[in-house]
Amino acid sequence: MDLGGNEAGGSQNVWDFPVYGLAPVWFKTVSTHVRGLGVMLTLIRTLGRVLRTINARHEVIVSAGSIGTPQLLLNSGIGDATELKRLGIPAFHNLPDVGKYFRDHASMTFPYARTAQGALPPLDRAAALQQWQTSKTGPFSDRGIGSHQLLFARIAANSSVWKNHNDPAAGPNVPHMELLPVNADVPGGFNICGALLVIAQPFSSTQTPFVQGEDPFSTFAHVNILGGTVGVRSSNPFDDPLVNPAYLAEQVDLDLYAEAIRLSKKFFTGPNWSTILGAPQYPDPDILSRADWEDAMRNEVSSGIHGVGGAIMSPRGSDYGVVDPDLKVKGLRGLRVVDASVMPHIPDGHTAVPTYIIAERASDLILQDWSLPV
Repeated sequence: MDLGGNEAGGSQNVWDFPVYGLAPVWFKTVSTHVRGLGVMLTLIRTLGRVLRTINARHEVIVSAGSIGTPQLLLNSGIGDATELKRLGIPAFHNLPDVGKYFRDHASMTFPYARTAQGALPPLDRAAALQQWQTSKTGPFSDRGIGSHQLLFARIAANSSVWKNHNDPAAGPNVPHMELLPVNADVPGGFNICGALLVIAQPFSSTQTPFVQGEDPFSTFAHVNILGGTVGVRSSNPFDDPLVNPAYLAEQVDLDLYAEAIRLSKKFFTGPNWSTILGAPQYPDPDILSRADWEDAMRNEVSSGIHGVGGAIMSPRGSDYGVVDPDLKVKGLRGLRVVDASVMPHIPDGHTAVPTYIIAERASDLILQDWSLPV
């Protein structure tokens, strides 16, 4: 089926459906031909003014991210037909997994009070700016959340956490957590803190280890994979999306975070911190009751800004997923997704490089499909 709801063959029918990214977009099928689909895109901002019209001779490539892409597809009528109907969105193409399997690394601040001895000296901003402009050094080279110090660690192999859970990391040398020490002044809040992310994300607490040579998607289609969702509120494409990242939704998530906090505490008990750090200001699993700690953590964690999924890739011909390995939306012609939303599992680390890899691969696929010069 092409984006106009027609089988390939040159139909001149026009079919409109709204798409939302940075602004609502309406796709209109102008014509179909052997090599692809002619598509008209009309971009309208919140004022309702048409900015410009873009004609795509070959295909439309969506790169709105792991939240924007599912939202765009859903508001376009591409998703679970039953759910779309409930929201008053005409179902153009039934694809139930749009918006499913969204994952993100849960993050928390890891603050300590600052002692009087550890107080930051007054900052001469003019001098600091001059130093930065002259030598790219000084306070402006690495201050606050812009810290370039990243600490990665694995939970010990003899930890009690492994009595109840399989190791979710991708390999024996892959870290479970990341700690970003920062020297930050938070108005009305804390001074020294770290941003703590648990980056090892399991498929499920009963996942069987991957065996070399097996299809990594073979269990994916049948196991209830942990994850969140991206949805839409209504048929109005200007409404904000509904995002449920499912942070700490499973016991394994909480258990891993407790161990990650203990590792971070160990780092900050080093002798060099003794005159600088005051009392810890984060939920401590070794002080609070387990119930109180879990409640506090659910109010504490937030986005690690590493969201993936929502338009996941799956093998060609499979009955799940959103895009095929060529990144084309299943069952449609002329629509391809190129961003982190296609990742079926979140990496055990930052998501930037895997996204670059997807983009590089997509470039090759697009060049190949349309015989474009390099």
